Amino acid sequence: MSDFWERANRDPGNGQIMDGDTRYVLFRTDVIAAVVNQLPEEARHATLNSFTEAVKQHGGKSLARYLGMVEGDVDALLATVEATAPALGWGVWQFERTPQRLSLTVRNSPFVAFETADQASSCAPILGMFTALAEMVLEQVSAEEISCGKSDASECSFVAEKLSS
Repeated sequence: MSDFWERANRDPGNGQIMDGDTRYVLFRTDVIAAVVNQLPEEARHATLNSFTEAVKQHGGKSLARYLGMVEGDVDALLATVEATAPALGWGVWQFERTPQRLSLTVRNSPFVAFETADQASSCAPILGMFTALAEMVLEQVSAEEISCGKSDASECSFVAEKLSS
């Protein structure tokens, strides 16, 4: 599958960027972080959880379309996501997969600028997309962010484990 900017329809006359029927908008990370960081801690936690769920739902629709474009080939889907994430400014993604587990390492996540308490995922949007993807690859999963790049300014790590049926 072509890279995001090759397949995207940039239409400056109508002020839009489309990938299929999905509209994208470029938005400064510092603005999003400022909105989240200005919220009281309890509201910040709820907002980050909402980010996770919204990206899981709507990003999952994009993933389903990508999976159709690669004729159901999960390895091709993972490669597409690895190529698309940096094109969209979501950092550099790298997956490792076993039959029971999917791991993701993200270098240079834009979301580490979100201020979070220990119980909240700083990279909530990535966790949402990763969870949707892991469900496509492994079906029912438990997914979590296991380390944050803000602690050492390098990488965030996520893991999804297949749940027993």
